[in-house]
Amino acid sequence: MDDVAEQDALVGASRTAGRTLALIFSVIIITVIAFFALDEANARFGALAISVVIVALFLPQIRQAFLKLRSETITLDTSNSAADPGVPNSLATLDIITILGKDGIPAILDPRFVTVEQAQGNMNPQERVLGVSINGESRAYPLNLLSRHEIVNDTVGGNAVAVTG
Repeated sequence: MDDVAEQDALVGASRTAGRTLALIFSVIIITVIAFFALDEANARFGALAISVVIVALFLPQIRQAFLKLRSETITLDTSNSAADPGVPNSLATLDIITILGKDGIPAILDPRFVTVEQAQGNMNPQERVLGVSINGESRAYPLNLLSRHEIVNDTVGGNAVAVTG
């Protein structure tokens, strides 16, 4: 993507995010004013309910605005011009949305282990583990733990290992 297109995309995303934040701020202000300006409890509840409905209606736009802040647009040539040179180029534009940034899933760098008895008391008997056994030393890494971490860096049997689920 060239610099001008990238700058236009960032400006567009910033404007959308700014409008969304202005909408959220406006709903909060209206709710606060209605809550304190109205004397009856039912009227206050009504104002709060209306504000919640307004926010719920605009929730998809709010979500999209925040996702656009972390996206990148790319253009792909989808034509097969080498096979058929007479066919004009066909371009597809895609948005790549980064949900987790770099190091968004923390690695386990210094794992701590429990005894077999402690593990049996804390784990379901059908719970799956990834087992590693090197030079007579064995370790078990529960898959439910590995799903929440990028990698476990460990030493088993005197050898450095990287365990990932």
